[in-house]
Amino acid sequence: MNKTVLHCSVLLSTMLLIVGCSSTKKEDRYRMMSGSDLLQEGRSSLDGGSYKESIERFDVIEARFPQGNYAEQAKLNKIYAYYLNRDHKEALQEADNFIKLYPNHPHVDYAWYMKGLVNFDKARSIIDKFLPPDHTKVDQKQLTDSMEAFLVILDKYPNSVYAEDAAKRVIYLRNTLAQSEIHIANFYMQRKAYVGAANRAQYVIDNYDGSPAVQEALLIQVKAYRALGLENMANDRLRILQKNYPNYAGLKSL
Repeated sequence: MNKTVLHCSVLLSTMLLIVGCSSTKKEDRYRMMSGSDLLQEGRSSLDGGSYKESIERFDVIEARFPQGNYAEQAKLNKIYAYYLNRDHKEALQEADNFIKLYPNHPHVDYAWYMKGLVNFDKARSIIDKFLPPDHTKVDQKQLTDSMEAFLVILDKYPNSVYAEDAAKRVIYLRNTLAQSEIHIANFYMQRKAYVGAANRAQYVIDNYDGSPAVQEALLIQVKAYRALGLENMANDRLRILQKNYPNYAGLKSL
């Protein structure tokens, strides 16, 4: 055998032996630790920014203590660890699994909150790239999924510590989704697709009541109905706009 090849083979074998011994020592150490100690180590790694290491410890807890409080807490901690490590898919999977396994758990509201937060951050990472926000880039599904999770908290867990923040995020999400629809309606107006523009505006009025986008939706309808020769409908929308939003700057364009 070539000496160089022989040397490499010996070196590789030695490295594999070292890695194997290291893994064995780590497994033996974990085997000697209590669930409480493992949970504490996982939290310490999480606090220290070693997210993958913390996930590894929480996995060991689930494997060694599959039933009971340790496994439940490990699952909750893993959601946050994956979130901080920007492993969005895994974080959502862990949140969904926890909700399915423990629908009546006293901290299931946290799983719902994290589910909303992960989708919220995924969508915001796109929106925040554009100043002002380019609503053609909005992923409506992520925003809708996020809002639905936060709404579960407000509906089922109104006294949750996460309820106040969830409510604020719902307002932001509704406004963003409504403005995205307005963007599409204006796109139709520019291309003289007036029926499509009026319908999109109506969708905003029907689904995002109270959103600032409603006044712009009414304005679009006035212009669209006028362009279609539907003066009665245009005047009806104008009266609603003037009555409810007398100070709206867009009225000057009519």
